Amino acid sequence: MISEEKINQVLKQYNELKAEVEREGADESARLFMQKIDAAMEALPEEERKIIQLLYIKRYTWIAAGIECNISQNTMNNRRKRAIRK
Repeated sequence: MISEEKINQVLKQYNELKAEVEREGADESARLFMQKIDAAMEALPEEERKIIQLLYIKRYTWIAAGIECNISQNTMNNRRKRAIRK
């Protein structure tokens, strides 16, 4: 299983590349990386995608993400783990 640290690292890189593309454009490898992340996110069920977006892209706390999704932290953690395994 992928560690949470690795996920944070990849999503941080994604956000930095996305900002670079929006500012000035990026090389082909950066665009391909972003397309892979976008495709992986699109392949997730809506609930799992929302959890990943809230926790890792929007940087919500676990409590805030649980409130936003109207689910317990335990349920949210289970769905997060399931999404990461995909």
